[in-house]
Amino acid sequence: MAGGCAIYIGDNPMQQRTNPFGKDIANRGMFRALIEHGPWDDQLFLVHNRADDAALAGNLFGDAPVPKPVRTTSVFNHGEIAARGTLFRGQSKLADLGWLRREADDRAYSLVGLLHSLGPQAMRAYTAEVVTSPVEPWDAIVCTSPTVERHLRALLEETSDYLASRLVEPGSRHRRPLPRLPVIPLGVDAPALADRADRGRRAEARAAFGVAGDAFVLLWLGRLSFYEKAYPQAMFAAAEETARRTGRKVEFLMAGWFPDPERDRRIWAEAAALYAPSVTVRFLNGNDPAVLDRIWAASDVFVSLVDNIQETFGITPIEAMAAGLPVVVSDWDGYRYTVRHGVTGFRIPTLIAPDGTGGLIANRHALGMDSYQHYVAQVAAHVAVSVQATADALCALAGNEDLARRMGEAAREHARATFDWPVVVAQYAALFDELAAIRRSADGHETAGAARSNPVRSDPFGAFAGFASGVLGAATVFRAPSRTVPGDAERHHRAALNNVTAVWRLTPQATDRIRAMVAERGGLRGDEIAAALPGVPGDVLARHLAWMCKVGLLDWDLPPIMELDRPDS
Repeated sequence: MAGGCAIYIGDNPMQQRTNPFGKDIANRGMFRALIEHGPWDDQLFLVHNRADDAALAGNLFGDAPVPKPVRTTSVFNHGEIAARGTLFRGQSKLADLGWLRREADDRAYSLVGLLHSLGPQAMRAYTAEVVTSPVEPWDAIVCTSPTVERHLRALLEETSDYLASRLVEPGSRHRRPLPRLPVIPLGVDAPALADRADRGRRAEARAAFGVAGDAFVLLWLGRLSFYEKAYPQAMFAAAEETARRTGRKVEFLMAGWFPDPERDRRIWAEAAALYAPSVTVRFLNGNDPAVLDRIWAASDVFVSLVDNIQETFGITPIEAMAAGLPVVVSDWDGYRYTVRHGVTGFRIPTLIAPDGTGGLIANRHALGMDSYQHYVAQVAAHVAVSVQATADALCALAGNEDLARRMGEAAREHARATFDWPVVVAQYAALFDELAAIRRSADGHETAGAARSNPVRSDPFGAFAGFASGVLGAATVFRAPSRTVPGDAERHHRAALNNVTAVWRLTPQATDRIRAMVAERGGLRGDEIAAALPGVPGDVLARHLAWMCKVGLLDWDLPPIMELDRPDS
């Protein structure tokens, strides 16, 4: 079956990374899932430069079998993209692709982006550019939770209304041709994770980490960054309170990686000693496959008290639920959508500082005074997660094995039914079909005379034509120079100064042929040269002729120099 989508990866070879970010893990899993479960015959990837299809497939699947053929083509190949019907990008930056598509046809295909975060101001800015670009109602930005959808819709509508207040006469109606904002979650390989919390593996897994056999073990999985993930104070304090109230030995496995290993480990260890002095906190290498295989069986409950605006979904609680662990998470953004309170675990109340108290924080970041990491860390420092409610949840699970077992089973079933990749990919396939139907029925949507290319990123030869005395065209007459031209074409092409931009031109053989034709005829117009070289694209030939004139291999009939009217004349 044809159709599906063309996935835009640019220069990304999709290799497995050390210290991966959540968005990279999510995109990698998404692209693999589209290949494995998408109801189409092969998978097309869009790249910037020529790519090795087999190498790309190997980077995605390693030693595992590749379920269907993987092919690559240029992102400028509108015909191949149109045959698929959808261009899918693993980020929410669609404006540039909307302008690129417009050079061909607004209705050629749909654009679908995936929103990973709205925390960075730069991401908010480029996401909001869909309001001022040719992104249409048959396009979509996928939101991973209802909270994200509401936030993004408000951002786009407020941006649209602000532009209308500046550009539209009061009382006039203005259009809001916004993209669709469907809610589709990220997914996991639920069957692969399903049995990793098997009690039969518990003793071996705990021994590998040096964990006491009778301890109540908490698990964190993810980047160990208070800047962009979570401050750990509430988790440590709740773990300490759980140990005090239950009298049990409590251990906390924190699997991940520190952005600055030496400094950050010291900061986290200091916090653990302050807030959880009786809890054994172990920092584990989250890049080690053996660690990732054992942590689920070694643990009793997954804990993630995220407090950061960088986090919009959170894949690790889904993985924990798929592995059969009950989860204790903050009642925050995407977690509110993925974790069923009292069924698959507990969501812990959060509190954020009020509107009107963070303007200076935002402005300092906007002016480059504070980095993005400091910006989100300053916001997160003023988001509270209830220590008391976390301790209550942990104590309930620590003191009731039946409750923990029931929640773990419910979590596993919830992950299988809602977040398993085949379930998620089916929603994407349905979205692609829905957008195609909207696109086919969208007639007469364009504004007469609307720009076909981005006014601020248009063809430089058109935008700056007025800078030159004349523009090369079909009627331009080219002549052989009367002066001596040193060296042959090959030498000119090899010269380092000329070789810098060689990709945009023809071969030395073509240069020799053009020189010979022009010399033989005493001069040729541009259209006559084009007729003699029928296999050469017009844009390539025009650039090549301009270059030949630039380096003195050709002359052209010169126009008169025009004088401008000056205010003082």
